[in-house]
Amino acid sequence: MLRNLKRPLEISQTAASDILRDPILSQGTAFTYEARIAHNLYGRVPPCVESIDHQVNRCLARLDTLERSPLEQYTYLDRIRSENANLFYKLVSGNLKKIVSIIYTPTVGLACQEFSHIYTPASAPGLFLSLADQDNLDSILRNWPGPDPEITVITDGSRILGLGDLGVNGMGIPIGKLSLYVAAGGFHPSKTLPITLDLGTNTAKHLNDPFYLGTRSQRPSDPVFYNFVDAVMAALKRRWPEMLVQFEDFSSEHAFGTLDRYRNKYFMFNDDIQVI
Repeated sequence: MLRNLKRPLEISQTAASDILRDPILSQGTAFTYEARIAHNLYGRVPPCVESIDHQVNRCLARLDTLERSPLEQYTYLDRIRSENANLFYKLVSGNLKKIVSIIYTPTVGLACQEFSHIYTPASAPGLFLSLADQDNLDSILRNWPGPDPEITVITDGSRILGLGDLGVNGMGIPIGKLSLYVAAGGFHPSKTLPITLDLGTNTAKHLNDPFYLGTRSQRPSDPVFYNFVDAVMAALKRRWPEMLVQFEDFSSEHAFGTLDRYRNKYFMFNDDIQVI
């Protein structure tokens, strides 16, 4: 029942849909009766109004039923992250010991190996920058729909958690690392940007996988690699000059090479090989 609430000026159905689809704005069943009426959400979510703590308890109960399948636990949490950031980070920050091994190591390694098979658009909230698009980097960065990010974690997928060269399947690493930075480090989720550099892969398994989502080619020579990463760093600096850039899970030679090349020129670090 509507509890005798006075109905305010209606907003468009498009705006109401945007609220439900925006992970930063959506609260799911935690929307109050007043908010549901104010934003034309009444009837769009189940009638029960819940506290966020009760929502968290439901999620924990569901995770327990999935404990035999870490990948299903990962995809379940990934869906929550893509639909309701408030709930996701409340869940993670309050249960780090239980959940960190699902959203990051070791389960994220399995998720990366299966990335091209479990991918949905909402499951990869970041940017893919391909070698073939080197001349279009500025326009691609302008496609990022969120506010100016404060931090990016960037990988080329060439050395993912000891699993080898996974190519664009390594996108789970920037997503997972930034999720931890939000939950434990205080970054706002809308101010983080996962980036994967699509530079091919030398792993035949992925090149021969009909569902592989990256460029189907061997990795380029070092001169081509560094020329591309030079262009990426310059474009990032032009677009977001204050953003911190973290390099993650590059091959050892490129991890050291990029650190030497950029550490005195850009606001960046590599926590695989550097203590700051």
